Amino acid sequence: MTTARNVIITFVAQVLLLSAASAQDSFGVSDFVPGLPEFPPVRQWLVSNQSFATIPMGDTVGTVYICRGTQNDSTGAFVMLVRSPEGVFLISWLDLSLQPDGSFRSDVDIRSFHNPATYFPLEIQVFTKRIKFRWILSNQATPPGGIPIPAEVTIAKGKAFPNLRLVALDGAEIACSSFRGMITVINSWSTGCVPCVEEIPGFNKLVNKYGTKVRFVAVALNKREELQKFLQRKPFGFTHTVANDESVRAFGTTYPRTLIMEENGTIVFDKTGGSVDSYKDIDSELELLLAHKQ
Repeated sequence: MTTARNVIITFVAQVLLLSAASAQDSFGVSDFVPGLPEFPPVRQWLVSNQSFATIPMGDTVGTVYICRGTQNDSTGAFVMLVRSPEGVFLISWLDLSLQPDGSFRSDVDIRSFHNPATYFPLEIQVFTKRIKFRWILSNQATPPGGIPIPAEVTIAKGKAFPNLRLVALDGAEIACSSFRGMITVINSWSTGCVPCVEEIPGFNKLVNKYGTKVRFVAVALNKREELQKFLQRKPFGFTHTVANDESVRAFGTTYPRTLIMEENGTIVFDKTGGSVDSYKDIDSELELLLAHKQ
């Protein structure tokens, strides 16, 4: 009896280990190497302690470099550099959020050089000696890290908001077509994003001010469990949903991003970036929209 029980325990443990390994295998790995890429664009930004890791993009855009270094005597920084096969490059600071295991994480949109309406969503995890990366829309059957899958920009001011299907915290599916008929504020955010969290008190003021006149919906780039734990600590008065592949294709991974949708479904406000005062611009837009209804 004991032997059978041990066999069962061993089998379950092996299954769990295989599952964990499978989850890890979905990420590609790239080690940091000393120095910076051969071409010089970031050398004036990162002046010492320089290193970089490389993420290939195959035949799509070119190569992504995650560059690490020191700006001055006390400030470390990460820079993302994207270089096309033709030698054109894009540079941006990389905004990373600290994770419980001491690593850093970010979701980024790699824009196409050839088609500005196309981008490639990428998840990056940064550790001391290496990075892990995952092309978010890639099929799980692909090699570790996946392959870059493009998404088309479908959400923009003046366009109709697409009929996405979002998942609420209770597991219920929400069709965005149900948003029509009421002015709706939609916020794309993440619990690990500092500007996103800074916006919450101001957003709560808007919820209290407009009540049932305006619908407020948040789409979090988090797992449901992560979002639930966060909301237990910090009240956020929006209706909460969790991002999925469909919403990532539409919104991209740049956050915070706030939209206002008219009753007919047209997007009339689209703002990326956030601060403690973000709600003021939204408040002004809502007052104008509601005034026109009277």
